[in-house]
Amino acid sequence: MCHAMRRLPRSGTIARPSSATSKAHLRSACCSRKGGVERDRTKAATYFEIAAARGHALANYNLGLLFLRGDGKPENPIRAYRHILYAAEQGVVAAQYDVGTLYATGAGTDPNAFEAAKWIGRAAARGHLDAEVEYALILIKGHGTPPDPKRAVEFLRSAANKGNVIAQNRLARCYAAGLGVEKSIPTALAWHLVAKAGGKDDDILEAMLKVLPRTDRAAVEKVAAELREKLAVQ
Repeated sequence: MCHAMRRLPRSGTIARPSSATSKAHLRSACCSRKGGVERDRTKAATYFEIAAARGHALANYNLGLLFLRGDGKPENPIRAYRHILYAAEQGVVAAQYDVGTLYATGAGTDPNAFEAAKWIGRAAARGHLDAEVEYALILIKGHGTPPDPKRAVEFLRSAANKGNVIAQNRLARCYAAGLGVEKSIPTALAWHLVAKAGGKDDDILEAMLKVLPRTDRAAVEKVAAELREKLAVQ
């Protein structure tokens, strides 16, 4: 099965080829894109198109990405949207996230906050890392769906535990504000230190950290170290 065109994290089950013939065409597309040789993107696009026409979900997704980027196919956001939507409906989790972003930005289709939230939410529910972060922010803002800070914190925690520094920072902010979770400045600052170690600075949380008494800061640093150790073994 080809993963050459995937540009986003994915999880869950990829749709299987609908026939032996479409599987062969997808393998041919992969072979035409292998590293170490000159990649013929036009030929890969042709094989993806043949497999997509036979209903292969992943081929439709990859073909949609080609149309979206103008890579091996003329740039065509409308066709990109149609192929990616088909793949999303067939259960390709990365396609579900991508079609949500297309609805959010209005690329290839009319902007639709409700559809964006629906599809990004589906991908988030299946563990797609970027979707978890974005859907959490959607739930906090109530953009296209009713606000739900508690669910937002659940998705942020999941993404934070996978090492996403944006999620770690946003989770720290939630603890600091008591948004969707019981307010806890020590927990907020512990997550801030974890995110900071990963390269995500936050002037507001850093200012809160600096005014802590020495003993309180030491306790926060201990919790942060425990969190980092836990993340390292996952």
